[in-house]
Amino acid sequence: MVRPSTPPPSEGFPLILVLDGASHFPIVAGAVNALGRRTAKTGVPNAIVVGLAQDAGAAVEDARRAHDFTDGPPEPPHAVPHTGGGAEALLAFIADTVLPTVQASAPVDAARTALFCHSLGALFGLHVMARRPDLFSAWGLVSPSLWWRSDLARRAAGAVASNTSTIHLAWGEREGVGGDPRGMVANSAAALEKFKSTLGTQRVSGGMLADEDHGSAPIAACPAILRSFGRAWA
Repeated sequence: MVRPSTPPPSEGFPLILVLDGASHFPIVAGAVNALGRRTAKTGVPNAIVVGLAQDAGAAVEDARRAHDFTDGPPEPPHAVPHTGGGAEALLAFIADTVLPTVQASAPVDAARTALFCHSLGALFGLHVMARRPDLFSAWGLVSPSLWWRSDLARRAAGAVASNTSTIHLAWGEREGVGGDPRGMVANSAAALEKFKSTLGTQRVSGGMLADEDHGSAPIAACPAILRSFGRAWA
C-alpha cells in the first residue's frame, strides 16, 4: 500500500485496489505518485493505492490466477489445465478482509473506491461487478478474458445499471494479431458497446489502444483509467 504524502481531505483519500499486484501495482502507484499531486492539471486523483497479488513464481502464479479469478472451467471450445472456481472466495476476501483492513488502517473515503484489473483479473472484475456492484464506484478493466465466460459483461452491465459507478474498458490493437483465436479484440469491443448502450456514454469510456499487445495494454491504459476515476470522484 502507498498513500499520498499530503494531509488527507476530511472525507479521506480515494482508494484504488490493483489486482495482479506484482505486475501492475508499481505501474498504478507510480502513475498516481507522478500525476496525482497535480489533479487539477492531470485529472488523476491523489489516492491510496493497494496491490493484491498471488503467490510468487510464474508457474504458481498462473495456476493461482486461473483459480482465483474464475468461477469454474472455461466455456467450450476453450480448454486449460486449470479448473478455476475460486472467484467467490476471492470476492469474499476482498469485501470482508482487504477493504475493511485498509479502511481501518488508512484515511480512506469508502464512497470513492476503484478496481484496476487486467486479463483474467478483468474477467474477475466483471464477476465482482455482477455479484457486488456496490463494492466499487469506479472500474478500470483492461483486456478482459471474456472467452472464459462470454455472458459476463452483459450480466455486469445489468448489475450496475441501477447505481452511478463508472467504467473504463480498454484493450490492445495487437491482441487481434494472428486471427484473435480467443476473441480478445472482438469480445472487448462488444463489451464496451454493451456498457455504453446500458449505462450511457457519460458513465462509460475506453476503446482500443493503438499498437499495444496484451501485455502492454495495462501500461498504456493506466493514465486514461486513472483520469476516468478522477472524473467519477469529481
